[in-house]
Amino acid sequence: MVADKRWREPFGTVALAEGFRSERIRATGKGEAFVIATGLPVSHRSKSASMSGYTFAVEYVDARWPELGGNSRKNTAKTLTAVSIALLRAQPTQFAPVAVRTALREWVFNATRRADAPRDVVTILRWVERNSLPVSAWEEEERVDEVL
Repeated sequence: MVADKRWREPFGTVALAEGFRSERIRATGKGEAFVIATGLPVSHRSKSASMSGYTFAVEYVDARWPELGGNSRKNTAKTLTAVSIALLRAQPTQFAPVAVRTALREWVFNATRRADAPRDVVTILRWVERNSLPVSAWEEEERVDEVL
């Protein structure tokens, strides 16, 4: 129980469940903090949980770009644009919404054009990078609903 909420996790076998339970008991014994949103010890958080959504999306594009065809690249850029906007702390008021979407779709999520982005686009992208929530925001149902 974490923050008065009982967390349940399905396991395929009793041995797996007991192993998981013993890890939680050890964490409690060491005085480790637990994440209220997940009910898990802080040490169980993945490295990507603290990675920004923007960084994750850029790294995803870079990893997939060489193997994607033209239409797949375009659709990936469109999807990651919507996801990146949903993972912003707040919507930018100093930039037009279309300018933000264009900067993401046409420049940052295009691995071959990214380095040649104009100065105004770079300004927008820096703002997006600074204001991007961590990937762990996907644990919040309302964030997922925004994109879907």
